[in-house]
Amino acid sequence: MVQDVLGHGSTKSSVLTVNGLQVDVRLVEPRNYGNLLQHFTGSKQHNIQLREYAQRIGYRISEYGVTEVATGTVHHCATEAEVYGLLDLPEFPPEIRQGMDEIERALRGPLPRLIELTDIVGDLHAHTDWSDGKATLAEMAQAAEARGWRYLCICDHSAGRAVARGLQPERLRQQIELIRAHRPSRPGFHLLAGIEADIRSDGSIDCPDELLAELDFVVASVHSAMQQDQATMTARVIRAIEHPHVDTIGHLTTRIVGRRPEVAMDVEAVMEAAASTGTALEINGSMERLDIKDRYIRLANDRGVWLSMGTDAHATATLHNLAYGVLLARRGWTQADDVVNTWPIERLLAWSRTPKPARRKR
Repeated sequence: MVQDVLGHGSTKSSVLTVNGLQVDVRLVEPRNYGNLLQHFTGSKQHNIQLREYAQRIGYRISEYGVTEVATGTVHHCATEAEVYGLLDLPEFPPEIRQGMDEIERALRGPLPRLIELTDIVGDLHAHTDWSDGKATLAEMAQAAEARGWRYLCICDHSAGRAVARGLQPERLRQQIELIRAHRPSRPGFHLLAGIEADIRSDGSIDCPDELLAELDFVVASVHSAMQQDQATMTARVIRAIEHPHVDTIGHLTTRIVGRRPEVAMDVEAVMEAAASTGTALEINGSMERLDIKDRYIRLANDRGVWLSMGTDAHATATLHNLAYGVLLARRGWTQADDVVNTWPIERLLAWSRTPKPARRKR
């Protein structure tokens, strides 16, 4: 796999692989493994701030150890926890080592317990072959059950998404009936009736209100008119947030990684509307979306906005997208209770049936 050796020595080597990636190999004694791991896995800005903090309290840190400046004593650390412990800091989860305010927050008090994949008990955004998915409703339900989840919400596209074979109202009614009649293969699993409804260019929702009221969970998403200016797009999304039957806004910025940028939007104003109405914002774990970004998730948590987690799976294999959503959530300092699909089914449905704005965070 190696195309070129960029440099080498007795304890390190740098190579360029055939696909253009640079790989750096470093060797240290086992007693320094924690120093090495912390130093080279970054992030760079976190390490800069960590070094500055260490200097203020009389230490120098490197991949070779933590040195007491006054005595010259070098402490060798086999784990990252030892590195941070010598500085009287907690072991920062890797996802929040971003060089923002993590060190200051740790000095003020305990860090929050970040959400884990095992905290998620269901998926609130999955598609079937009723619209543009590849698997049947039964296949998606069986795959979700096999993962040990307690519920799966089927959110096929609404009628306006003709390219995705969106569901006309009569077909949606048929699907709701089929979902209601579903019998799980194991006790405690629930198949939920939902929809991914288009947010039209004026902010109205592409599904009759009487049908939305029958559903368990409603995702509303922008799929068109993405070139609107910031003021128009912001007002459009806020109107959808204020809709009484919309539970979450799907893939808020509409970006496609590497192919389509975010839409123009006043995210602060959107967050304020979501917080005041009790409407959730989705963390979309699809690898092509990974939307919303970690900095917006952090903002949502700071503003008191509920979050939902969706795989946006179009096949059984992509139900694993949930793991990527959790990683994003962790980068945004998310705790388990901030995400509505960490809740038992009874709490989730009670929340979604509570009129706005009574469902907002207290």
